[in-house]
Amino acid sequence: MFKGAIFDLDGVITDTSRLHFLAWKETLAKYNIPYDENINNLFKGLPRHETLLAILKLKSLPNKFSIRQIEKICEEKNDLYVKKINFIDEKNIYPRIQNFIQSLNKHNVKLALASSSQNAKTILKQLNLISFFDYLVDPITIKNPKPAPDIYIAATKGLHLSPNECIGIEDAIVGIEGLQAANIFTVGIDYGVKPVQLKSDISFATPSDISLDKIIKAYEKQKK
Repeated sequence: MFKGAIFDLDGVITDTSRLHFLAWKETLAKYNIPYDENINNLFKGLPRHETLLAILKLKSLPNKFSIRQIEKICEEKNDLYVKKINFIDEKNIYPRIQNFIQSLNKHNVKLALASSSQNAKTILKQLNLISFFDYLVDPITIKNPKPAPDIYIAATKGLHLSPNECIGIEDAIVGIEGLQAANIFTVGIDYGVKPVQLKSDISFATPSDISLDKIIKAYEKQKK
């Protein structure tokens, strides 16, 4: 049995991806940069600074803005996003995820959050889930963003566990790749996305489909 579970936030515990998308779309519109859901899906799971740089590169605009302007755009996006998340509460937790988290607690599994979002702690509080978590990684302290393994290694250290004693639950391909690089058993929430489905040690279509029994069996089978 694994001793630790490392969670991503958006797309795993709650759906704030729509709010991220709307915040980016509204912010970038002020700078005449078109933004749609297809572009949004390409950079899912990246921190906002890296997201903006990736958008500008995709649009062939890598040198259009100064470093200060890039910081300003990121701040504008975050301010707008924070206003939007003020309205989320327990109703925004994915069905069955709360039960899944409670089941992990009953099995004495330590929980960590490894989200790139600097607003993750605030969101967990609003969802009334923060008391279940033993450790929250501060993304500001992480040098290399996903898909680098840094944030997941930090999570295992925060739980005082080795990577092979943990599972990681992610919905984005950069998250799955980061978990693999950290040598952590990967649980994918694939939403029908083939790369996530194929690269995960076990995957579920949506957070509502997640099964602790199936994860335990797959984890124990791999460790034999």
